Amino acid sequence: MKRWIAVVATVLAIAGCASGGGSIDPKDETVSLVYGYFDMADAPTKADWVWLRKYEAGKEATGYNMASKDGVFFHVGVEPGSYQVEKFGGGGGFFSRPVEYSFGGSGRNGTAIRIARPGVYFVGSHRYVNHAGKGFFDPDRFEMQAAGAPSEKEVLQRVVQRLETEPELKDYRRQIELARKRLAELR
Repeated sequence: MKRWIAVVATVLAIAGCASGGGSIDPKDETVSLVYGYFDMADAPTKADWVWLRKYEAGKEATGYNMASKDGVFFHVGVEPGSYQVEKFGGGGGFFSRPVEYSFGGSGRNGTAIRIARPGVYFVGSHRYVNHAGKGFFDPDRFEMQAAGAPSEKEVLQRVVQRLETEPELKDYRRQIELARKRLAELR
């Protein structure tokens, strides 16, 4: 069941899964590669997906669903605009129900980025920190803290490896080249 959910999440992320739907043209030079990392070691469940929300005044919320694998998440076709991670989640196996986390209340959080021109954008590495409730009926709370590891370089190396080896991602040559160029800058 978990494998099926992971396959569906990956297909949705690759297909664009922006609120307008549609697939991503691998030759589209107007879109960006966005990536990040969530350390969920202390969380009750790992993150299988991450929602990157686009913020536009006076417009309904849109964004991109990104599959998460071993903490790394990315999307190959993000259009210009202002974004931040709004929520993420996982679970939902045979004996468990899905869990959804809200990244933060209102306002800007540590994942906020502004895409002015096409390129590669790192939303950072963040760590889930659990704050246990004070009693039986007091729910646990959590926060996402900026983490120094893995570094942008380490996360991007993992993204490039997936772009180069996963059959459904190999056509995104432009994004692979942009990522390699950024890796060379990080050395």
